[in-house]
Amino acid sequence: MIYENPISYPVKTAQVEYDFQGGLIDSKTLQFVKEAVLMRHNKISQAMPEWNYNSLEISRLPKIKDTFLFGGILLNNFGQFLLESISRLWAYNFFKKFDPYILFYAPRGSGLFKKK
Repeated sequence: MIYENPISYPVKTAQVEYDFQGGLIDSKTLQFVKEAVLMRHNKISQAMPEWNYNSLEISRLPKIKDTFLFGGILLNNFGQFLLESISRLWAYNFFKKFDPYILFYAPRGSGLFKKK
């Protein structure tokens, strides 16, 4: 699917019944882009961000005029990276003429970038 002007809300670990909060949101419906949602056991594992779209200062949101291919949410597990992130890149062949950037989410609080 191709979406114009989606809202990329930063992903962070959730506290209650969801694994994460935030993600790619369709700017027309203000719902998750369903092709970009992480599923676990046939259930959505992302919660909508706690926000009120009407109260956002639209002029303060960064505007990016580039094309992106969504690569998924990076998880701290190599197997999940292979199955849930890299596996999305098959679509690159269809969009390579647009020279897209590849967008991955690295959730805050996930431990993905902990210093050792």
